[in-house]
Amino acid sequence: MANPRAGALKRVEEGDVLLFWGLLCRDFGKGWDTFGVDGHDRGWYLMGAMRVAWIVKEHQGLDEVPKPYRAQAAANMHVRGRKRLYSRFLKQRWGTF
Repeated sequence: MANPRAGALKRVEEGDVLLFWGLLCRDFGKGWDTFGVDGHDRGWYLMGAMRVAWIVKEHQGLDEVPKPYRAQAAANMHVRGRKRLYSRFLKQRWGTF
């Protein structure tokens, strides 16, 4: 992975909690010139958190997903209509997870 922060995802284990932060800036409605400029209201905010229940393995099939998560995995837009959770496209784009 090209992004060093994204590379940390390779060390994620089941049970880990992932936190998602975002820098929010007040929009004064005056255009992009003043958006996020020092001195204006801005701050880092917690946008969400999720606990890792299971980790997709390379070429894992839907039938290998733990039963409590199988329907959710099958409905995921990245998997819909496929038998495998990990596609060749993802491997070409992101490498092995």
